[in-house]
Amino acid sequence: EITNAITDIFYTGYVKEEIATGGNKVTTVIKRAPNSLQSINVDAANPDYKSINGILYNKSGDTLLYCPEANAATGGTLNLPADVRTIANGAFMHNTAIKTVSIHALGVNIGEIAFYASAVENVTFAGSNTAQPVVLGEYAFRESNVKKLTFAENCKVTEIGDGAFFDCKSFSSEVKIPASVATIGDRAFACSAITKFSYADEAAPTFGDYMLYGCTSLVSYEVGAKGTGLPNFEGCTGLTEIKISDGNPNFSTDDLSVIYNKDKTKLLSYPAFRNETEYTVIDSVKEIGAGVFKGNSKLQSVIFGTGLEIIGNEAFSECSNLTSVTFNEGGAATTLAIGERAFYYTALTALVTPARTES
Repeated sequence: EITNAITDIFYTGYVKEEIATGGNKVTTVIKRAPNSLQSINVDAANPDYKSINGILYNKSGDTLLYCPEANAATGGTLNLPADVRTIANGAFMHNTAIKTVSIHALGVNIGEIAFYASAVENVTFAGSNTAQPVVLGEYAFRESNVKKLTFAENCKVTEIGDGAFFDCKSFSSEVKIPASVATIGDRAFACSAITKFSYADEAAPTFGDYMLYGCTSLVSYEVGAKGTGLPNFEGCTGLTEIKISDGNPNFSTDDLSVIYNKDKTKLLSYPAFRNETEYTVIDSVKEIGAGVFKGNSKLQSVIFGTGLEIIGNEAFSECSNLTSVTFNEGGAATTLAIGERAFYYTALTALVTPARTES
């Protein structure tokens, strides 16, 4: 019960106890608060807070502050009230009662760790022709039980923060990023159980480092029609398919699912799921991007085409079984630059470079 005399609340989800031990010595113990709390009820006369279905809001109702971990008044489904514009940091942290959440299209900021380690399984972002921006804060759903993530038509999620769905191990559906998303943060879906990742036709977000790192269940990744970049697929050991949407002006591919820029002058991604021990870089390639083959333990031999001018930093780093490198000559290339640690920790005993090598 919150009386009308309470004007300030700070919730962390933890309690602090000071235990006297050995005379005047005090030991501080931090431990989880009891998770049996079901409801918060606010005196109607309180000037700062109110409650709806046992959930705590500020007085105006535009900020959802805290949902008790065992709250059952919603029947396991929360349709975010239309007045809410902010879900506070940690508001549903460790919540075991809410299974389904629907976020309206009227504009919402979802705070950091808002649904951290919660039991929520289904998350829907509504859409409308007048939708306002929705922003997901850092680690908003980290380690939650999300199985299905739905971006409705005309939704306006604009930002998916760092680690927003990090370590969500229960995903059982495709994640399709809507056109409204401009930014996907570092590690946004890292170590999650996503099986397929794709984009709406008009989507062209920028994304941070290791967006999909360690997604061992990821089988298929599709670059959208307007896509301009590729994520790092490190740790995506189950990946068997990389597609380029028809009409994409920035990328092309081949029968091996190797990804290039449109005119195939830069090699951007070599799929880790390929089992070939020997690979020949096509003659049109002038540059091999940084880290493209990094950690590929299957490659034993690489033959470079006649057009190669640049080998990026760490391009073949940690290719532990690479024993042979051959540079074909006779093409248009007149210089060659080899980046830092390009062949670090390989099985090469010698590296013979062409006379045109400058660095």
